[in-house]
Amino acid sequence: MSLTATAEQPDVEQLPSPAEGGESEDPRGRLGKLSIADRVVEKVVSQAIREVPHAGGVPRKLLGATLGNVKPDGPARVHAKVDGKLVTLSASISVEYPQSLGDVAGEVRQRVVDACHQMLALDVVRIDIDVPHLYSADRVQPPIERVQ
Repeated sequence: MSLTATAEQPDVEQLPSPAEGGESEDPRGRLGKLSIADRVVEKVVSQAIREVPHAGGVPRKLLGATLGNVKPDGPARVHAKVDGKLVTLSASISVEYPQSLGDVAGEVRQRVVDACHQMLALDVVRIDIDVPHLYSADRVQPPIERVQ
């Protein structure tokens, strides 16, 4: 006597693919709504900018005066406005001298669009990039190592 077990597949609703005229959204979205705060988008975008070679952060400003020095490994200033699945961004970055500002800005745009799409499932409508500072890699002071 042999025993055989068969597992039946539960009934799963088959959604039409985008090629067949169906929606391309994840079916899990039917279980509830996902809201992403502007500040979360700003943090993701700031980290994406940090990963771009020759792009860095900018010092903070207070009443129009710059506070501190340019830190290439510091965070970029980012402002985001999320509207549904669309996001509009503005970023202030520093660029290493003598790199091409257009090339660095293009790489920043590409990384930001990819990060927003992959991590947040948002489409970037516009990215305004401001470059108020240039920095020289040989003039940047290495961080002070502290005794632990």
